[in-house]
Amino acid sequence: NERRRTYEEVSIHVPQMKLIQAENCTVNVTGKLDSLETGLMRFELIQSRLFFTNHYNNRDAQQYFGEVFIKARKESEIDFSASTISFKTLACELDGSTLRDNQFGKVEKFMVKANDSARVELTGSSFQKLNIIPKTERFLDTLTIP
Repeated sequence: NERRRTYEEVSIHVPQMKLIQAENCTVNVTGKLDSLETGLMRFELIQSRLFFTNHYNNRDAQQYFGEVFIKARKESEIDFSASTISFKTLACELDGSTLRDNQFGKVEKFMVKANDSARVELTGSSFQKLNIIPKTERFLDTLTIP
C-alpha cells in the first residue's frame, strides 16, 4: 500500500455530520451564507492546519457555522482567518496544538479543553464566551454528537 503526496488544491463537498480526519495537511472550510442552513461539523486533526476562511466569491459576507467539534493533536492549528464568522457552538480538544481566533469571530457557545503544551490565543469577543474544561475531565467523547 503505497502513499503518495500531492500538493494540489482539491475541493471536497462533505455531507454534514461526517467526520473529517486530516493528517499532515491543510483544510480550508467556508461557512453557510444563511444561518438556517448550518449543521454539525466534526474534525480530527493530526499535524494539520484548519482554517475557517472567507468565501472566494463573497469575501465580505457573514459566514455561519452550526455545531463544530474539533480534536487537534500533534502541533495542529485551528485558525479563524475569515473576517466575518459566526459559530453556534465551537468545542475544541487541544493536545499540543493551537487555537487562534480573530477580533471579528463570534461564538455563542465556546468550550476548550487543552493540555499543558496547547496554546489558546483569543483576541475577539469569543474570550467572553469561553468555557474552559478541566484537563482531568473527559470531554468530546462524552458530548452527544450524532
